Amino acid sequence: MKHLVVLVFFGILFLNGLALEAQSIHGLYRNGDKAYQSQDYSSAEIDYRKALELESSTQGTYNLGNAVYQQSRFEEAVKYYEEAATRADNAAVKSKAYHNLGNAYFQQQEFQKSVDAYKNALRLNPKDADTKKNLSLANQQLRMQQQQQQQQQQQNQDKKD
Repeated sequence: MKHLVVLVFFGILFLNGLALEAQSIHGLYRNGDKAYQSQDYSSAEIDYRKALELESSTQGTYNLGNAVYQQSRFEEAVKYYEEAATRADNAAVKSKAYHNLGNAYFQQQEFQKSVDAYKNALRLNPKDADTKKNLSLANQQLRMQQQQQQQQQQQNQDKKD
């Protein structure tokens, strides 16, 4: 009987610990969201990272990507958006992750990768007007980049001749 009481006691402590951890994860995400909305992106990043240390989640990874992106750390944001897009089982979240991945690549002037990411977003959400607009801009920048490269190659060839 004593063993049963001890087991029940430890079981209750364990379940309470899980409930507190779940509340703290939720609280961290809520605090991160508040900080993000207040444009305190470094605080949001800290809260999202702490929450992700406790429990990995697609939405948390996506949110962390947003906080990092807002701090102009586009290369790092790419990593989080790629992970969120790969892990997402929800088409809306996956589409948003691809859209923001396209934005991060665009900021790095990696226009082909940006175009590819926007196309992936549109496959999941074909009516997204913002993604269509961004795809158009990325295609335009890609064409300009390719023209500049061709001109540079032509100039180099002319110098050799």
